[in-house]
Amino acid sequence: VAQRALPRSPAAGPERPRPYPVFETARFRRAVEWGTRTRTGRPGTRYWQQWATYRLEAELDPATARLTGRGTVTYFNHSPDTLRSIFVHVHQNLFAPNGVRSEVTPVTAGMVMTRVAARGQELQPVRDSAAVGYRISATVMRIHPAAPFLPGDSMDLAFAWSFTVPPDGAPREGTDGQVFFIAYWYPQLAVYDDLNGWQTDPYVGRGEFYLGYGDYDVALTVPEGWLIGSTGTLQNPEEVLTPATRARLAEARRSGNVMHVVADADRGAGRATARGANGTLTWRFRATNVRDVAWGTSDQYLWDATIAVVGDATDDGRPDTTDINTFYRPSRRAWAWDQSARYARHSIEFLSGYLWPYPWPHMTAMDGVTSCAGMEYPMMTCIGGERDTLRLYSVIVHEFGHMWFPMQVGNDERRYAWQDEGFTRFNQAQGMHAFFNGYDREGLSREAYLDFARSGDEVELMRWGDLYPYGTSAYSIASYEKMATNLV
Repeated sequence: VAQRALPRSPAAGPERPRPYPVFETARFRRAVEWGTRTRTGRPGTRYWQQWATYRLEAELDPATARLTGRGTVTYFNHSPDTLRSIFVHVHQNLFAPNGVRSEVTPVTAGMVMTRVAARGQELQPVRDSAAVGYRISATVMRIHPAAPFLPGDSMDLAFAWSFTVPPDGAPREGTDGQVFFIAYWYPQLAVYDDLNGWQTDPYVGRGEFYLGYGDYDVALTVPEGWLIGSTGTLQNPEEVLTPATRARLAEARRSGNVMHVVADADRGAGRATARGANGTLTWRFRATNVRDVAWGTSDQYLWDATIAVVGDATDDGRPDTTDINTFYRPSRRAWAWDQSARYARHSIEFLSGYLWPYPWPHMTAMDGVTSCAGMEYPMMTCIGGERDTLRLYSVIVHEFGHMWFPMQVGNDERRYAWQDEGFTRFNQAQGMHAFFNGYDREGLSREAYLDFARSGDEVELMRWGDLYPYGTSAYSIASYEKMATNLV
């Protein structure tokens, strides 16, 4: 729509750009009227969020790449609404033979459910979504319990499942036979919010995630000699790590130096890890107030550790610290991974000062499968592909930046990728400018955006991630480079 320019004095300088009006949706307007939202961005006086507590167990058999899991979830209905169905994501069905995909991926059997229960009642698959039971469509499970889920109530759900970890080539996870990075590996409650109700957009590969918050207790069983890095705090180090490994880890925390917690000669059962009954060990992790859990494991990993000073979030006058861990194969020294703990420490310290203090007990970077590229999860990032100093620091500071957006801010990545990718690309540029003494990452974003805009293929950034045209850079240019340039 053309807008008439008002006359101005030649001495007034260039007229500022006149943006189009901001149109709010009917749902947002209704939320403001109900008092759950405000137009300033602050939560309304009646704002609410759902909550869940997860207790998960899984065993990984590296020989077959098979993961077997079981768990319970207590779901708390903080909304004013009566819920007659519960929706759960089963993201591993992206890889099922009949999976709906936006790109070529490896094919597995998907997530095989062997138990679904609600309030202690065993549920069976049903065709009619209104019948008591459960129904799975692509990556979304709909559970219809025998009785409605009332406001203020809680509901216990139980699951058992298994799947084959997909090979390298799967987006954001997988195995290359040496390392396993395990993501979206358990049935996970969909978000129910005050704007959209249930957000059940299927996972088809490009668009990422919109997840609710909760607390997690996780038990992971792998062969002895295999190291694990996971979201959360390790609860039983004395059961899974040798005294020598624990001593080097304590020294890293005490001194603040980069320590080789597990060096080349330290790998294996009885050296890096304890020995376990039947040749396996169970690692236990606990995480609070996070939106997901992911983990990686290998018997090849070296482990470097240090700490980062993140500010004074507790306001007690003393600097707070967080643990920094990096896990990588010896061959990755050629890709600068022997410097990864230093890069990771700088990234967290810089972002904590530039934004606000990092809130969780550790931040970990893992050398993963190539198709991970760079992918973030709470306290964890999987980094794949050949790197050098510039590119390894670049991906670390970018993925670590996601610990603020979306891990704390909690935006819907699938629908509004620019809200986390664009902000994080901008913050990445600030970190690179500081670390490399003036490196101009902002200029690269600007030129990439302008080049693409000149091609005529530009697409608006207010588009759901899975609806960008495929075979072009439209998604990445709009979500990353254009938004970062806007912020500059």
